[in-house]
Amino acid sequence: MSFTITEPSTVTDAVRLIAADDETRIVAGGTGLTLLLRYGLLAPTRLVSLRNLPSLAGVAGTGDGGLRIGAATTLSALEHSDDVAARAPALRQALRRLGNVRVRNVAQLGGAVAHGHPQMDLPPVLVAGEARIEVTGPAGTRQIPAGELFLGYYDTAIGDDELVTAVHLPPHHGVYRKVTLRTAEDWPALGVAVTTDPGDSRDGPPATAGVRIAVGAIGDRPFRLTDLEDALADTPPTPAGIAEAVTTAVADLEIHDGVDASAEYRRHLVAVHVRRALQTVLLDGADPDHGDPDHGEPDHGEPDDSDVAGPDVAGPDGGPR
Repeated sequence: MSFTITEPSTVTDAVRLIAADDETRIVAGGTGLTLLLRYGLLAPTRLVSLRNLPSLAGVAGTGDGGLRIGAATTLSALEHSDDVAARAPALRQALRRLGNVRVRNVAQLGGAVAHGHPQMDLPPVLVAGEARIEVTGPAGTRQIPAGELFLGYYDTAIGDDELVTAVHLPPHHGVYRKVTLRTAEDWPALGVAVTTDPGDSRDGPPATAGVRIAVGAIGDRPFRLTDLEDALADTPPTPAGIAEAVTTAVADLEIHDGVDASAEYRRHLVAVHVRRALQTVLLDGADPDHGDPDHGEPDHGEPDDSDVAGPDVAGPDGGPR
């Protein structure tokens, strides 16, 4: 395998290069691309590096209380951003348990979005948070709602001649829960993000109406649990009311067996962790298993808001098959 590496100094030049050749690929942090190259899934003739485009990096607050995050911002920089902690707590929680520190020091947000692998932490957070993905191509700049971005395995609505330049994330109150079947920093077997508009959540629990719930890693793309969202609009914010709504909604989900777990076990995980996430957000209390929902501080020394599936969430057979 041989290819050339080009380092454009402007976004315009980068777009021109990727639009000129179907065999050109973008490299930013390279954590995902390297694996695809290693296993022979990609054979580009040219890599366009974004290392000389500092304008694509950085986090800025917006007038509505949200964030504009440059695509070349590293996940580690986001993890330690005060703006992210204050305005997008579910995103911060996901970042703190995504891979390991070595990966987060290199990986960049744009790559994590454009990669399109369904078994990742950030997509359900972006979908539940109603993020908009800014992309730039020969025709100019447009924004794609996160809920419309992910189309399937390694498939997104980003054009072959387009470059992710930023992510726009409205402010939210919410949590992210991650389940792994091996170590805590592993790929998620399930990711659950629950968000609501900030409103007056600091003065009391948010209303059940307007809650957004997204799950990832159990299908070919993250998706909203819209039936459950609708049911919650007419549900009293009590543990019993939430549990009943979750049980009913999850029973109707189309979930298939996977290489890591049976459909029955996956359904059980979804029900347990969606219920816990909803109780955390809607009852405005610390998750009894994982500490404070806004700051993600662990309460017993384990990775916060991240579960290695075990007896407390085991299915009828005691674990995944």
